Amino acid sequence: MIDLTYKINGLFATFYVNSNDGLSPYKTIVETIGSGTVDISQLDSTLYQLKKAGYKTRRVPNKKTGPESFTDSDAALLDKLLA
Repeated sequence: MIDLTYKINGLFATFYVNSNDGLSPYKTIVETIGSGTVDISQLDSTLYQLKKAGYKTRRVPNKKTGPESFTDSDAALLDKLLA
């Protein structure tokens, strides 16, 4: 089972708890850094430490955004706002 998932957002990676076992390392990250988000330069080291401690992580793909992901109601709202 995956304990923590993470998503890369530009220069940062944000961790999310995915199991009860993942709560402890997540709390440690928050206490150490101040949030569940780490600088991208710290990601490899953080993942290595989590793996060494026996936790399993997985990257979550970023959700596709842009006009092609809009629903018809999103497009209608955008047209109203821009009119």
